[in-house]
Amino acid sequence: MLTLIVTTLAVSSLIILFLFFLVYSWDFFTTLKAPFLPISKNIASKIAGLLDIKDDSIVYDLGCGDSRVIIECYKKNPRAKYIGIEKSYIPYILSLIKLKKLGNPKNTRVINGNFFKQNLSQATHVFLYLLPEMMDGLLPKLIAELKQGTIIISFNFVFSKKNPEKTVELLGPKQKHLGLMYIYKL
Repeated sequence: MLTLIVTTLAVSSLIILFLFFLVYSWDFFTTLKAPFLPISKNIASKIAGLLDIKDDSIVYDLGCGDSRVIIECYKKNPRAKYIGIEKSYIPYILSLIKLKKLGNPKNTRVINGNFFKQNLSQATHVFLYLLPEMMDGLLPKLIAELKQGTIIISFNFVFSKKNPEKTVELLGPKQKHLGLMYIYKL
């Protein structure tokens, strides 16, 4: 009897792992243009500092992954409004879990969807960690929808048809290079 229970649990666990793998694989292969590549909490904190968020800021993170950047921004200024948009299901679910641990702040939310189909016109700040092809495809939408003065910050990747106003090198312990922040202003 005990052997039957252990066998059933083992088979059930394998089925659950297999289903998780299928969902993750489907999610990964259908979003190859922007795979989930999380940045470290240290880098997210540095990004939050560079965004210069005010109480009335509305910060969008396009392709927000597990929301670590908007969570770090929220910790620096809990009065601003934060909106993450994530198309992939697994990072989106991770975002919801992290926001729940944070107490589900009313001014912070994550949308499961395609940021190309979302209205971004309220943004005062936009954070991007997207591959160059996605960046260039997004630029016309940003120009059309965002207000003059909106700050766009990209981690490690640039627009090929727009020059950044400023480039900031992120340094870690012992001055180790962590990446580049490209700051644009519309």
